[in-house]
Amino acid sequence: MRRRRAGPVEPERAVIWRGQGRARADGISAGTLLTTQRRSAKDALLLNVAPLMASRSGVEDGLRGTMVIAIDPENRSVISTAGMEKLYGLTGAEMRVCRLLVEGCETQTIADMRNVTAETVRTQVKSILAKTRTSKRSDVVRLALTVNLQVDLPNAGSGH
Repeated sequence: MRRRRAGPVEPERAVIWRGQGRARADGISAGTLLTTQRRSAKDALLLNVAPLMASRSGVEDGLRGTMVIAIDPENRSVISTAGMEKLYGLTGAEMRVCRLLVEGCETQTIADMRNVTAETVRTQVKSILAKTRTSKRSDVVRLALTVNLQVDLPNAGSGH
């Protein structure tokens, strides 16, 4: 049996321990969301704490634990569009336009960045909308968020 330190417990640690306790109870699979403040003035982290339990047919019966997923709103990295390419058969040019759409770029900005005409970009956007069965740019962004790979592979979706 593990010994816990005496004294007050940080709220985040208490939630993780509670998640571990849930993992020990059969049939409970709901997680808990919480925020934890940083020492800096940056936005808080969002933590999703969920119990892990091996099924009876799992590799290791009785395996129990807690999964903690930290979401950092300060990490403004590019949303991966690699899943869009695979799911909807976007061409390399369409992928590059799709990535720029997801980043919030306007038609003329995309055209300037890609050294093509605005009309070419509009044609590629129409093709992306048709292939993804969406009707407007915001739908493409929403779809990209839905199929976003949380870990972008090197050069994935970059057209290289």
